[in-house]
Amino acid sequence: MRLGFYLGRMDPLKGGNYTYKESLCRALLAAAPRDLEVVLLHRGAAPELHAGEAPWLRCVDVPSESALGRARQRLVGAVRLLAGRPNWVCGSLHAACLAHRIDLLWFPTQTTECVDIPFVFTILDMQHRIMPFLPELSAPGMYDMREGVGEFVRRATFVITGTQRGREEVQTCYGVNSERMRVLPHPTPEFALDPASPAVPLDRLGLPERFFLYPARFWAHKNHLLVLEALRILGERGETGVTAVFVGSDAGNLAHVRREAERLGVAGRVRFAGFVSREELVALYRRAQALVYTSLYGPENLPPLEAFALGCPVIATRWLGAEEQLGDAALLVDPFRPQELADAMLRVATDEGVREQLRSRGRARAQRFTTKDYLAGVLDIVGEFKLVRRLWGG
Repeated sequence: MRLGFYLGRMDPLKGGNYTYKESLCRALLAAAPRDLEVVLLHRGAAPELHAGEAPWLRCVDVPSESALGRARQRLVGAVRLLAGRPNWVCGSLHAACLAHRIDLLWFPTQTTECVDIPFVFTILDMQHRIMPFLPELSAPGMYDMREGVGEFVRRATFVITGTQRGREEVQTCYGVNSERMRVLPHPTPEFALDPASPAVPLDRLGLPERFFLYPARFWAHKNHLLVLEALRILGERGETGVTAVFVGSDAGNLAHVRREAERLGVAGRVRFAGFVSREELVALYRRAQALVYTSLYGPENLPPLEAFALGCPVIATRWLGAEEQLGDAALLVDPFRPQELADAMLRVATDEGVREQLRSRGRARAQRFTTKDYLAGVLDIVGEFKLVRRLWGG
């Protein structure tokens, strides 16, 4: 049987999305599954793998749609919509799956394209249904694009969510039969679990002696303002030594966050470090007093798992399934109450016992969600499908 694994574009600037897909690729390379061929379908640069060591795994570059192909898709899609049918028009990915005789295609993220073959669809979040008013979700066409996952969910052979909370959200929104749903907790990235994971000097960043770390692209939903407001509260208490380092590329909200830092009088206690290498990120986790992860997206997120594995205490928002993913290994705060975040930051900054307890619990929790375990769960799903796939030829 032949499994297709759709990567889309492998872009390091996409942060957690890239880390997640890269970890899965490396786990596949080491898995050597029996009676299974794997085809990594990507657009643009291929993942950096030594695939020649695994003859059962190969990479295929899916060509971009031609202008004529895109025009055809729009025309056929419009006709289908007028007829009251779903806008389900297949293109080059479907053609690549047929050409390489893919039996089952796995979408590991919500980057989707139409295919008329059996596929496994992974739902990472349903935020467009929960907070549709956010600018990154209400921009022209964005909600409709995100809502397109509904058709994928309904047609999927299996649907994977990372938590029970996520499973309930999908079932509530799209009415998916529970028999087709599987819960696989999001894996801790392999680089964070590697005790020899290299770190590099951080001199170029000019960091303060002590700091709280927030690695996240600048979207509205990342809720950077909660950190700024907590710093203001701490400053009013005389705790002016508490500082924050923001790491990540701009997704449209950086200028607003900078203005708010100035308005709140905390600009001098915030360092905007921009995009950093993975080695620098490892060093930041190891040096930080704690990770402050104030995102409004869930129910799963990667940075807390990375911090757990690298011995960095975690403060996170109590948001839609956070307890299920993080358990008692993080201090959880209300995402709209900066006072709670300020209290948690001060507690971590001043109490070594709290820091050590969080480190210990975090390391244990990170080990529960390995990429190897996640991939084993996916291969179990593939095994279930094989029992049905043997019923027909082709």
